[in-house]
Amino acid sequence: MTVESAPGVMGCRACGVVALGHGRLDVHLVDAPAMGRPVRICWRKRRWLCPEPACPVTTFVEQDERVAAPRAKLTTRACRWAINQLRREHASIMTGTVLGDGVGRSAQQRTLRQVTVPTGGASEGWSGAGRAVMSAAVCGVAPC
Repeated sequence: MTVESAPGVMGCRACGVVALGHGRLDVHLVDAPAMGRPVRICWRKRRWLCPEPACPVTTFVEQDERVAAPRAKLTTRACRWAINQLRREHASIMTGTVLGDGVGRSAQQRTLRQVTVPTGGASEGWSGAGRAVMSAAVCGVAPC
């Protein structure tokens, strides 16, 4: 599946000058499974050029935390899905295998850091003493 943002005006993040379109960058992401099958998304991010000569930023790429964190390989929805699998289904960190090929274990661990809730009770909003859960903060979602 290919997604892209609608055309629009964008200001430079550093100086605020209206930026010029400078093409698109294809970013391949892994999304939450649909009907038991892995889903891949190709996000065609817009690339921008700042025309201000005094600006320290020359080019930049659009970011949208609702889709994925910067430099992430998993979408925000895939992070939420994985966290829910851990909470409800008592899955392991290897839940990523359901996300499909292309997301190696090291990429999973970089995107979803494993934390352990101490035995004896909940900590920082997490429930399930002694179980391994994934840090929602790394995925950019608030703990339930």
